[in-house]
Amino acid sequence: MSDDRFGTTEPSKHEDAFDVAPSWIKLLFALTFVLWVVGVFATLFFFKRYLPSHIWLETIEPFTTIFCAVAALTCTVLAFLGFLSEERRTGQRKNRFFLAFTLIFSVLLFYLPTVDLLRRVIPAMIAVAWGERVEHPFVIADPGERSTKWCHQPIELRGLPAMTELCEMPQEFRSQLQPGMSVVFIGKGTWMGLFVEDFRKP
Repeated sequence: MSDDRFGTTEPSKHEDAFDVAPSWIKLLFALTFVLWVVGVFATLFFFKRYLPSHIWLETIEPFTTIFCAVAALTCTVLAFLGFLSEERRTGQRKNRFFLAFTLIFSVLLFYLPTVDLLRRVIPAMIAVAWGERVEHPFVIADPGERSTKWCHQPIELRGLPAMTELCEMPQEFRSQLQPGMSVVFIGKGTWMGLFVEDFRKP
């Protein structure tokens, strides 16, 4: 008499991308997702007046590119495994153009906030905990840039990456600045950057 219990087992029909992914991918995805959520909320609600210093950006940039690329690709791999798992479960092949578009969007979705996390959010958290009064030089690109949904009354600065604007600055502060003007911003921070409170001419 045969017993099916001792036969080979097949993968569950309800197996999803997280089930088939290696453990290291699961761990990296979880870490990336937590950091991504922290970075998005911190940037939107708490750190609008924080600027990273030029020396910090130059120091962290090679590591930022590598780490964020790995994190974004890991999330994309999980998304791809999810599509494959869905195809096996339903027996229906998804549109390849839609699949490619979704994967590219997934890379950008996770890459950009993770970059901002390393450039601004983590240094800003350190500044909140251990910051002191510091000064950092910058050059004004546009003090009267139009407000966006996520950055009101912004000041654009030269030599800073995308998504690195100084937001929520009052009009009386911005009116004293001119394009091309060199300034030294003053505020609470560290060598990595500061929360802008005032400025002086160098």
